[in-house]
Amino acid sequence: MSITEITYLNVFITLCSLLIFSGVEALAKGCPKLKSFIAKGCLQVKNKAVTSLARYCPNLEVVDLHGCANIIDEGMQALAENCPKLRYLCLIVCCNLTDKTLLALAQHCHNLTTLEVAGCSQFTDVGFQALARNCHKLEKMDLEECVLITDATLIHLALGCPHLEKLVSCIFILLHYTSNASFRIATVICSYCSSYSQRVPPDCKQNCFHEHQMYIVKKTRESTEIKELNLAT
Repeated sequence: MSITEITYLNVFITLCSLLIFSGVEALAKGCPKLKSFIAKGCLQVKNKAVTSLARYCPNLEVVDLHGCANIIDEGMQALAENCPKLRYLCLIVCCNLTDKTLLALAQHCHNLTTLEVAGCSQFTDVGFQALARNCHKLEKMDLEECVLITDATLIHLALGCPHLEKLVSCIFILLHYTSNASFRIATVICSYCSSYSQRVPPDCKQNCFHEHQMYIVKKTRESTEIKELNLAT
């Protein structure tokens, strides 16, 4: 079988500081039926590399770019436009990305089931609300340290993503969310976010963090859907 006929090839590259565009391009050209690309912590995987994947591998379903912090919106827009089968996407600490990335995903990637964007600090309600309107298959999301979002994002997700069953987010956002929308999520993981706490009222500071934990526990008792509640600090 020719390498170009390979369908299920998982490329797993972790912390390869010397991996550069030419290597990714060669891989993409040689394996046009590639479905999974995992490159964690590869700082040399930049826009040109992602654009090359998008151009030559339209069947991609799983892309993990955790820690590839030099990627910017143009590369992700190309990936979204050319890879509509994408169902798992990890962009944790890809902190140069903005709502342009989320808007592109919302427009083109309606099969997304898992989106991990912890530490993407430039994402706002605008981008996530677009996802909620268009990506109705979402099941798992990690929004930890997405410090610009508010409870409006989670309300839209609750209304627009009926299959959402696992959510990781800042406890202060979830505090408001439990007051304003019905919980239908099976697993809730709350984390303390120091950046977000600077923008909330004085009574929402770390000194009453445990009180907020108890508040969320009380609110979630009203839901029959939640199966796991993790109030991590």
